[in-house]
Amino acid sequence: MSSTTITSLTVYPVKSCGGIGVVSATLTETGLRWDRAWMVVEAREARVSKRNGRSKPNSANYPSGFVSQRLDPQLARVTCELPATVLDPRWDGTRNTVDVKSSDAANHEESADLCLTLRYRPNPDRDEPGGKIPPQMSDLKIPLLTEKPLPRRHVRVWDWVGTAGDEGDDAAEWFSAILGKRVRLVRWLGHGALPVAVGQSARGTGMAFPGKVAVAVARTVAGTGALGAGFLTRRTVARMTSQNGGSIANSVDTKGTTEKDSEKSKIWRGARDVSIRALGAVMCTSGMSWVERQVVKRFDSGYLGNDSFLLPARATEKRYAPHACACFSDGFPILLANASSLDALNETLQTQGSPQIPMNRFRPNVVVGGTATETTAWAEDTWGRLLIGGNKPHGDPRPGISVELVKPCSRCAMTTVNQQDPATKIPSVTDEPLRTLASKRNGATCGFDRVDWNETPFFAWNAVSDPSRVGEEIRVGDDVRVAERRTFREKK
Repeated sequence: MSSTTITSLTVYPVKSCGGIGVVSATLTETGLRWDRAWMVVEAREARVSKRNGRSKPNSANYPSGFVSQRLDPQLARVTCELPATVLDPRWDGTRNTVDVKSSDAANHEESADLCLTLRYRPNPDRDEPGGKIPPQMSDLKIPLLTEKPLPRRHVRVWDWVGTAGDEGDDAAEWFSAILGKRVRLVRWLGHGALPVAVGQSARGTGMAFPGKVAVAVARTVAGTGALGAGFLTRRTVARMTSQNGGSIANSVDTKGTTEKDSEKSKIWRGARDVSIRALGAVMCTSGMSWVERQVVKRFDSGYLGNDSFLLPARATEKRYAPHACACFSDGFPILLANASSLDALNETLQTQGSPQIPMNRFRPNVVVGGTATETTAWAEDTWGRLLIGGNKPHGDPRPGISVELVKPCSRCAMTTVNQQDPATKIPSVTDEPLRTLASKRNGATCGFDRVDWNETPFFAWNAVSDPSRVGEEIRVGDDVRVAERRTFREKK
């Protein structure tokens, strides 16, 4: 029986570095767990004033931009490894979440060494003794659970600017030696990408003493101010009305009897006084509550509100996925590719005398394939929404997880970088497979209704998963069914 399934799952812990093939992956708010949770950025140091020679600290106007294979292809030589313990979907960030068999000593060591291991694969033509890079660079280990909160660094990914955690000088020197320029390694601090405990250890769990003092003062002022604000507001209003010729109540005369002497006016004045005092109390309490929120957002690492200074959030393009979020990926949570489309591309390359290329040139998270007619080459252009898993006739009792394909993925010069043996030169858009994609798979030939895409090459699709299924997992071998089809049109 023909079917379409997930043929491979890959996460890329460090943006633009090597990926890790996994058999199952947990869905998070920003895509697959462990995907693009770290990133190499420029090392923007303090600027020195020409007038007085004083150094000025980094400001919000000068965030550290991300570094990628587009200009630094040697990042492809950095491979990433994570212990099997933490790759298990059951692992939630604590050391003893997943049971380890006592007879397996290797797994015991793995469980104790909860680190992201980065390894550099030397280039025989460049990494010679006496050269810039030692031929045998030691592995770089990044602890997943940090002993103290990471220092903050202002970073930028395309148009997004936010805060990340700096992994320290050892990591910075390791990557700087590889790239030949000063860079830093940073970690994502927001929701998704990492287990909660891992992210919280990097953010920190306690509020600094000045923050606690500020909150205590704000709450005290709010409590006492609410009691006195109403009275002061009433006195102020009474003084203003008396300066204008007496009380407003005394200026009204109904049928020869002043409002002051009428029972109705007394009730009206009482209601007015209560409302004025309540308004003053609300204004005081609201003001102090605002102060407290700002202090908490600034100092309390445990605050997880959407507007927290310490909890960055990066929204995707709203016209394609208005409610989705990403971390350090280029733009969307998940990249999905069709294996049949790569086969068709390789056939074209072969007829032109060019070598075939592997799927890792396009760095997808999810690759689907199979013998079904719906997985023919470029069939993904007609897919609107997929259901992953949940095929009860095939013995999967889970409900299918909805994945929506929201935007075709335009390709850049990174696809020309050989991920196993990258060249030292800057990638060119005239190299393969980009040259063939630009002629055979541009926006015009694909029928994508957008003028500025006419010459843009495309391969694979950006996708978002159902936000209500966060925490669930997808697996290699899961059935993939097309739930909805559509013809892609640019959304205005």
